[in-house]
Amino acid sequence: MTSEMIWVGLLALLLVSFATLTLWLIPRAISNGLKAQAEANRDVRIAEVKAMDKIIALLAVKDPLSYQQVQAMDLPQQYTVDYDPSDEGEIRRIHERLGEQDDHEEQMTDAERAFLDDIFPGSGFAGTSVE
Repeated sequence: MTSEMIWVGLLALLLVSFATLTLWLIPRAISNGLKAQAEANRDVRIAEVKAMDKIIALLAVKDPLSYQQVQAMDLPQQYTVDYDPSDEGEIRRIHERLGEQDDHEEQMTDAERAFLDDIFPGSGFAGTSVE
């Protein structure tokens, strides 16, 4: 091997390592930038929802005095981006307001499990245990 071949090999190795490093860093930088932008836009989205709430209230009434009355009765709402509109989300919020435990599942007694296992044989209701 000549010294020229060694230099070409080292140059090729350097080029491949640079390309690998670049391909690894660029997606991470883009991902971090998008996350930062989404977090920065969170306050803007909340302000938009509040403005839309006021617009809907204004459209629902016939005169400005009625609008003021509606706004005076309206409690401030805590809009968040992570709002879950499903029934499970509402149940979770109710339990959080009441200060109840996270275990929202209704626990069945052994008699209830045996009854369900009689109705649905092989369903495994009788084999489950209460934790």
